[in-house]
Amino acid sequence: MRLKFFPTPQLCFLYMLKNHFFTLFCIFLGGLHHSKAQNYLGYQSSNYAGINAISTNPANIVDSRFAFDLNLIGFDFRLSNNYLGLSTSLFKINNNPLASADSLYNNQFQRFRTDFFEEKSNRRTARLFQNLYLQTPSLYFNIGKNTIGITSALRQSFFFDGLEETTADFILAELKDPNIWNVNLDNQEFNAVAAIWSEYGLAYGREILNTGEHYIKGAIHPKLTLAAASTYFYADDLVLNFTDNDTLNVGLSNIQFGYSNNLRDSTILTEPYAQNLYKRANFALDFGFVYEWRPKHKDFVHPRDSSKLVRHKNKYKAKVGLSVTDIGWLKFDRGTFAGNFAGGAVDWDLNNIDIEGIETFGQLMADTFNMTSNRDPYRLRLPTCINIQADYNIWKGFYVNMNSQMAFNQNNARLKLHSLNNFALTPRFEHAWFDLALPFSIDGYGNFHSGAGLRLGPLYVGSSDVFNFLLGDNVRGVNVYAGLKVSVPYSKPRQPKVIKLDTVKTEPKIEPVKVDTPKIEPIKIEPVKVDTPKVEPKIEPVKIDTPKIEPVKVDTPKIQIDIKPVKVDTPKIEPVKVDPVKVEPKDTSSIRTTDIPENKDRYFYQNRQFKMEPLELYLADNSVYFATGTSTISAKEKIKLDSLVDVLKRIPNANIIAHGHADNVGSSKINERLSQQRAEAVQKYLLSKGVEKDKIIVDAFSNGRPAADNKNEAGRQLNRRVEIFLIIEEKIEIIKPKGSK
Repeated sequence: MRLKFFPTPQLCFLYMLKNHFFTLFCIFLGGLHHSKAQNYLGYQSSNYAGINAISTNPANIVDSRFAFDLNLIGFDFRLSNNYLGLSTSLFKINNNPLASADSLYNNQFQRFRTDFFEEKSNRRTARLFQNLYLQTPSLYFNIGKNTIGITSALRQSFFFDGLEETTADFILAELKDPNIWNVNLDNQEFNAVAAIWSEYGLAYGREILNTGEHYIKGAIHPKLTLAAASTYFYADDLVLNFTDNDTLNVGLSNIQFGYSNNLRDSTILTEPYAQNLYKRANFALDFGFVYEWRPKHKDFVHPRDSSKLVRHKNKYKAKVGLSVTDIGWLKFDRGTFAGNFAGGAVDWDLNNIDIEGIETFGQLMADTFNMTSNRDPYRLRLPTCINIQADYNIWKGFYVNMNSQMAFNQNNARLKLHSLNNFALTPRFEHAWFDLALPFSIDGYGNFHSGAGLRLGPLYVGSSDVFNFLLGDNVRGVNVYAGLKVSVPYSKPRQPKVIKLDTVKTEPKIEPVKVDTPKIEPIKIEPVKVDTPKVEPKIEPVKIDTPKIEPVKVDTPKIQIDIKPVKVDTPKIEPVKVDPVKVEPKDTSSIRTTDIPENKDRYFYQNRQFKMEPLELYLADNSVYFATGTSTISAKEKIKLDSLVDVLKRIPNANIIAHGHADNVGSSKINERLSQQRAEAVQKYLLSKGVEKDKIIVDAFSNGRPAADNKNEAGRQLNRRVEIFLIIEEKIEIIKPKGSK
């Protein structure tokens, strides 16, 4: 038997079978490599994985730590099986057993097998899965809250399932074990599929929900797939019986065998690859969502815009992601001898069979069995997976990640590619320029893997099996990845410039104006002396005869003194004319509104005097309230400001004082800045409604003047406000004396 095909790593353990016919069942491996399964394990969980994390969940690129990320080249290779273990001593640099015993194992595979292979028993069937993901130039960039990604990759997938354990052992025995001759090797539901294709995607993601503490982002990743080559083999029942070393009895039931039309004579380039390329084009889709819990989101408020958060730091304490990847099909042109085969048992003389490639094997099948086929293209379903990720921030840059991949179509599905189940737990440390991850995982075959992933600036390397090779006795799989990228991380935002003003912290004192009034001495008026004659009445005694005494009647003369008032000429005193002093208002341009005394009806600001009017006469509430950590005015609060605009239009000389406040959550610097930004937000909104800028005065009080108790949320809600006072400018009047011009 003579075989011609391109050797690959999958066939290294079958090299001893080059003169035996059974290799035709493994010819699928020729020239092909395999599909996506937990790419970049360990590194892909980092918040600095950038575009490399899109294969696990497209939403990972949204709100990433990079403003721009370009992957130049990257690859991930994985091989795993559930039957054969290979001794790790073969991978030692020093004291490699093959270095000093080259002749010992030359053409002695059974000795090599005994010394370096470990074969599992009690396995119903042998299975193998191998995967290659070659990520060609891919990038993403941000536009506000939106993220755009452009991807390209070359992918390949191979697996076989349902190889009966005795058959696998007979293959490793080079088909020379007489104990297996004339024994039916019954392989039920044997399935093998291989495919290679390229894909080109355009991803779009954005923020879906952001309440501060709760954040949700999502993304979709539609892809154009261009099928390159594939082959498949499926048998409900395949019975092999080697009667001797040269004769094989083949019995089959419902065989489905096929290959793409460009795999003629073991090459995929019998015709220009670009020819009829559009016939092999199809579409696929990935989508995903990520929820983040951000209990300390206020610590990440952007110093220049309170409605945004900084982008250079991770804000979450915990996050959970869900994604579905590779929804779609690959379309291939059918080869000449691809179809369904049926028939009884036949004997093949292995010495007279000459197989030069996939198509000659198909011709052998068509010549031996009954073949039914058509020329319609066939489709292979992509290896669809559901991915669940959970990440927890332990402290600063230390995280622990859980990643679970659940693959569809694993149980002998016909014409369907499948991936491999995998569960990984990864503690890691990450920084803008350095990552270190230690993934521990278990695959769908029950194999345990322990490895490491490292990123140093633009370079990333890793393996999920590095500690298996260093510390284990044997391995049943191998994984390695590496790549090079160019990234632009977000920088720390600059703090706004603070202009220090020498402000007067005391209340303004207006000194009374001293007016020099001439002192007028009062005029002394001497009283007028009037000589009034004294009149003393002279009464003569009357002699009365006794014994009868009559009362004497005395006529007392009435004396009337007529005293006329003396007229005194009092000088007329004219009032002193005093020119009133013109009182100029004191320059108060440096006085802040925070220095204005409360409970006063007069305010001075920038050489202007104002009279305060209660805003409640026009509006029911003079405060605009804000959500925690933001300075964004809600639609409800804008209605109040719209009413205020109407008031200002009815009172042309009215002005506004807007005082910003904050609750006590967060640092004093953040609250001072936030209260100022809230007052400025009110000013900005009123300006947009046509209010003149010089009619609005803004100032901030941080959390120094709470309106309610900050111990509960209801009170803090009332404290996150901007209070608005209505003031009317009035001129300082100068009183002039009467008669002056």
